[in-house]
Amino acid sequence: MTHSHSPVFTAGTIGGSEAEEGNGGMAVAPSAEECFITDLVSQVDVRLRATAVGERLRAPLTAAVLARLYNRFMYDLLRRAHFLKASIGASADLSEISTNDICNVIRQDAMLYFLNDLFIDADADSA
Repeated sequence: MTHSHSPVFTAGTIGGSEAEEGNGGMAVAPSAEECFITDLVSQVDVRLRATAVGERLRAPLTAAVLARLYNRFMYDLLRRAHFLKASIGASADLSEISTNDICNVIRQDAMLYFLNDLFIDADADSA
């Protein structure tokens, strides 16, 4: 699952301070995925700055790495949900993955305990 994204170069910097913007350098415009990540982390008061790449180029590298990790994590959850559904002989259409399928994966994986504690058990208590 790869996305082809051609970098877009603009004058100034992305997410930099006024002092940084005056350097006359170029900045790589963020992709839609990188903008999503930047917006998401800003909800918890985290600001992602563009990273200097050479003397006159800045790029949203942190957002790019986080976007790639997010995509990989979601892909892995969906893949595991599909496998789990197929392995228990579910009669439902295997091309449809439900919220319950994802929750079952989270409940069965000790590495995802933080999601279980935050979301799944809390939902069960409130039901």
